[in-house]
Amino acid sequence: MKKKNFKNTFLGLVIHIDTFLNRAKFNKMIENPKLEEIREKYPKEFKIAMLLAEKLEEKFNIRVPLDEIGFIAMFLQQKQRKMMVKY
Repeated sequence: MKKKNFKNTFLGLVIHIDTFLNRAKFNKMIENPKLEEIREKYPKEFKIAMLLAEKLEEKFNIRVPLDEIGFIAMFLQQKQRKMMVKY
């Protein structure tokens, strides 16, 4: 069961990043209405998401906006929460 939850969260993150990369090609960004709340509640996940964004920027020569970093942080937080519930 643990493995399945991790795979589902990871797959969701991969799909989200792929969708973001497609939107970025056409300069179509979305707003994250909970960005400030995410930054305040989940600073560790947000910092990790920023590191991932840096890698995406280097690899794909794009700019990852803070709104998108917030969405990525939520995937990381979800994974963390699921792991905590298991133990």
